[in-house]
Amino acid sequence: MRSETHPLTSDRYDDLAKVVNPRRRAHRCRCLAGCPIFDETHDRWRETREQSLIRLSEHQPPAGVLVYRDGEAVGWCQVAARKWALSTSIHPSGESGSPGATKVWEIACIVVRPGIRRQGVTAHLIEGAVEYAASEGACAIESYPVNPRGRIDPQTASVGTKIMFDRTGFRVVGVTKMRVSRMSRLVMRRELS
Repeated sequence: MRSETHPLTSDRYDDLAKVVNPRRRAHRCRCLAGCPIFDETHDRWRETREQSLIRLSEHQPPAGVLVYRDGEAVGWCQVAARKWALSTSIHPSGESGSPGATKVWEIACIVVRPGIRRQGVTAHLIEGAVEYAASEGACAIESYPVNPRGRIDPQTASVGTKIMFDRTGFRVVGVTKMRVSRMSRLVMRRELS
């Protein structure tokens, strides 16, 4: 199988929808709660998932990457310049939000289509996100995954798991105050050259 990763653009909206909202349900998308492209004035609770995804696909620079296997979209990774710098729940190591701070990007969400999971797609997504962030001038990339003791539901898994990021060169640099399904979210980081 041949895998390719491409930044999200408006012409790839249908591919994004097939991955994250295949049944075109109107309910809200929880993973957009921390989306770095939406500022605090955006009322995500008034938008349907589809409306939010359309907005996401139109954002410049692209707000993430899609991975394709043999031409079919099978995964999505939301990655953008870090928004959490001023958060009281997530305390990334090192930088503040000041102009002279290192340009840090973050991975906020990872989704792999059902039926394709546990086939190595996640590694392609993370590497594609890292390459994309580096091409946009990022000096480091962070993620805020959980470290489950066993299997977890797909909704919780959208923040990622420690092992996913361990396998792709990230290291734990802290623990956040945020929790998902009663699990603390870690701060994992990969420096980019």
